[in-house]
Amino acid sequence: SNVTHNDVTHNNATNNLKPSLICLASIAGTLDYPYASLYAKSKRAMIATASAYRLALDPYNIQVTCIASGYIDTQALRDLNDGDASHKPFIMSTQTAVTNIMKAIDDDVELAVFPKSMRYITRTLNHLPKPVLNWILRSKLDKPA
Repeated sequence: SNVTHNDVTHNNATNNLKPSLICLASIAGTLDYPYASLYAKSKRAMIATASAYRLALDPYNIQVTCIASGYIDTQALRDLNDGDASHKPFIMSTQTAVTNIMKAIDDDVELAVFPKSMRYITRTLNHLPKPVLNWILRSKLDKPA
């Protein structure tokens, strides 16, 4: 047989398929601080909404997974960065992102935050006292007028 390991894994997974709702957020939405950008606040709202949907749809056997990834090396991201996004911290290829997303769906993860390095950084930042976190992030994000 010419069946690869991936085909076998996929075939096994499809035997247990149930309807799914996949919400796309961002790792930016995992940071909780008052001076977050509109983008980060909207991604935080998506994470909360996905969690509410997961609870509400569970009795109907509908899976809800929220994806909160870091930077993915897409054409859109490159376009926003003068054609090159390689300076973005912990940037990942689209294939790596797809692999992480598919694993999160297969494993029925509620909130998939990746890459791991950024997940650890955001978790650590969220444990800082709010005034310290605000000072760190404002000093990095504020631009002179």
